[in-house]
This record gives sequence, C-alpha cells and structure tokens, in this order.
Amino acid sequence: MQLSGGFLLLLLASGVLPAVAMAQKPAAIDQKIDAFVLDQIASQHLAGVSVAVVKDNKLVFAKGYGKANLEVNTPATKETMYEIGSITKQFTATGVMMLVEEGKIGLDDPVSKYYKFAPDTWAKVTIRHLLNQTSGIKDYTEIDDFVKMAREQHSADELMHSITAVPLNFQPGEKWVYCNTNYYLLGLIVESITGKPLEEFLHGRIFGPVGMNVTCTTDPKAIIPNRASGYGWNSTKFRNYDALNPTAAGGAGFIESNVLDMANWAVALESGKLLKPESYKQIWTAGKLNDGKSHPYGFGWVIDTYRGRKHIWHNGGTAAHRSMISRFPEDRLTVIVLCNTENGQPEPIAKQIATFYSPALAAYKETAIPDKDPKTTVRLKTLLQKMIDATAEPELFNARMRKVLFPDVLKQLSAQVNKLGPINEFGLVKFTTKDSSRSYEYRVVLGATKFHGFFTIDGDDKIAGVGLKPE
Repeated sequence: MQLSGGFLLLLLASGVLPAVAMAQKPAAIDQKIDAFVLDQIASQHLAGVSVAVVKDNKLVFAKGYGKANLEVNTPATKETMYEIGSITKQFTATGVMMLVEEGKIGLDDPVSKYYKFAPDTWAKVTIRHLLNQTSGIKDYTEIDDFVKMAREQHSADELMHSITAVPLNFQPGEKWVYCNTNYYLLGLIVESITGKPLEEFLHGRIFGPVGMNVTCTTDPKAIIPNRASGYGWNSTKFRNYDALNPTAAGGAGFIESNVLDMANWAVALESGKLLKPESYKQIWTAGKLNDGKSHPYGFGWVIDTYRGRKHIWHNGGTAAHRSMISRFPEDRLTVIVLCNTENGQPEPIAKQIATFYSPALAAYKETAIPDKDPKTTVRLKTLLQKMIDATAEPELFNARMRKVLFPDVLKQLSAQVNKLGPINEFGLVKFTTKDSSRSYEYRVVLGATKFHGFFTIDGDDKIAGVGLKPE
C-alpha cells in the first residue's frame, strides 16, 4: 500500500457536517481538466479515473473519466468507488488523536501497553513512533507469504505473528522508513482501547459525522454499489485484478471511497471540527528523529513542498487501485484523484490540476543550475533508461541497492513507468555532497509526465540511491 482553508458557515443542529455544495467556477478550468485527464488516461493506460477539487472550502469540481468496469462498459463517475489504500492511514491517525484527546492513550506510551503480543524487542517503540513511521518494525507487506495472505482470510494475530518474530530493522526513532505494519498495529490498538472493530469506530466518529456516507471497508465478497473493478496493463491489454482482502490491510489501507466522500473529508479537515487545533498541528508537522533531524512524515500525511508551496499529501495503492489526496493549505485547495489501474500515477494528475486553480503554482518556474559535470548527467540519464527498460546491471549499484532492486523491484518499477514515453527532459536542478557521497536531483520528463529524479553516488562510485517523484 503506497506510497500525499476556510470554515463551514453552516452546521446541522446535530453536529453532522453537511455534504459539500458544488461552487461556481469558470468553464475554462473544466475544459483544461477534461483535456489533461483524458490525455493521462491514454498515456498512462488507465481504465478509469475520478477527480474532485475543493477550493476555498467548497467543492468546485467532481467528475469521472474512462471506465469503472471494462467488461460491461460502465463509465467512471464522481460516485464510483475505489480502494484508497494508504490514504486510510490519515483516518487511523485521526482516530488515534481522538483517543489521545480523551486521555485514553498517550503519544509517548509504549506500544506494549496496548498490544499484548508485543515482543521484548519492541520495549522502546511508542505510539508516536508508529504514527510517524520511525518504529523500526518490519513491514508485513515484505514477508514471503504476504501475497498469499492478502488473498486469503487470515486473522490479525496470524499476520502480526510473522512480524513479532523478527528483529527490528533499526532502533526506534533512529530512521524514518515507511511501514504499513505501523498503521496496521495502530488499528489493532484502537480496537483494543474502544472495544469496537476499527471500521465501526471510524464510521461512528469520522465517516458519519463528516458526511462520508458511502465510505466502507473494501471486501471482495461484499456488494458495494458503484464499485470500480481493478485492472492492470501488461503492455498490450488490460487484465482483471482481485479486490483487496480487508484483513490484509486494516488500519494501513482497508478503506473504499469515492471522490465526493473524500471531498467531504477535505472540508471537514478545513473546518477543524473533529480535533483540537493542537492535534491538527501535530498531525501536519514533520517528525523528528533521535538526532533532532526532521523527516517528511507527520501522522498519516507527508509534509512536503511543491513549486514553492506547502504540500500536505498522501497516496495509496492496492493490487489494482491508486489514489492521491493533495492539500495546498496556503491556496485553500485540495485535489483528490482515484483510479482503478495498477500502473496508475495519480500524483502528477493531482499536481497539474492544482496548477489550474492556484496562480502561484501555475507561475512557478524552476531554474536549472549550471551542470559542471555533464559526464555524470549522461551516465545517470543512461542509468535511468536502463532501469525503465529493466536492463540495468546489478554491478552499477552498491550492495544495499542490489539487494533492494534485483530482481523483482526493478521489474516492478519498469512496469510502472516504461509506458509513459521517452526521456524528453533531464535537467540538473540540485547538487549536494555529504562526506564522500554525491547527490543529484534532475527535472525529468517521461513522455508528457513530469518527475524529479534523485540519484546518490557513493565513495566507491556506485549508485547508492535512486528514485522518481512525480512533479
């Protein structure tokens, strides 16, 4: 599971937030969104996409494109339901903060206080470590039998047993590493404290009060009206993918929703009605490691910048669905993109749509820096092309990267980006050094899709880090 202002003037007497009303806006923006999303459907080979935009605390756009189901030719609409994957984490985090405000749990309490199966090696792991992804606990999606377990019905205890039996990857607070186990465990802790299934707790405390009336737990066997089927693209045609088994995701990614409900969530966040201001501040503040350095994750949200503007976001991915929620608080703008194709990249779609509503984002011009080492640029561009083609040689990388990439991850990365098109731009925008390593950041355009490419070369002249981040 991947990897992301204003106030309501009217509240119902019951305290339930009203559904978001559609605001007026220039038709020209609608036309820009239509043209861009349809181009992305073609270039990314997407089955269906649904989009919502909340500006100045009002829903200004909601629409579906492509197909929710290819076999019966069902159009994707604003009501289409998608698996939102790891966007679930922000709901789990909000639930935890509700319990913190009620004095039922402490952020710096040890996990073992609430989870009876915690091994002795977790003695220093706290609730805060789980929330901001610094626990050191192994990600359960990396265990050998995860794919099998994800397709079958297994208890939470069975899934967690595979994690409690292995050592920590690092000491709590030492590093920031995205880990689904952290939020799966938080979901179990919420259940332990409240005595309710996590889904029931979220419906009663969050979904119901904010008007997320159709949001539910994804379940392959349940009848979910307007559910989108999931697909993968294998270079020539679409293939059916299985729906997510909720027991394999829990508080880390078991929610299904549509863009209208997610727009209500965006309005609820701006209204500040679910939590106290101090709780929201903690949720949207980048965490700190033991050495005092910051990392880019709050509680269920990535804390970032885009084109010089603060960008608070989270993406999500299940076997066949991809999702993105992008908040630009300085622009009072939220963009939500949901799609039902495994290779989908909703991040660049959300960011480009945001530029249609924000003059500051649209006007931003990134300046390339002088490239004093063009030979390295050629080397890294060639490396990127080889990675796109899945032909990169293991000896180009250091031992750690070889272990991470080969053979499966490289193939997966290639499958996600090799259909976007050729490398049309590769320009240096940042260069730094630390000890004996060199880090390079490039503006990369694959076909029509814009990315930032990150590369690190160690003291032995081996590739020690590489990544693409949608612009």
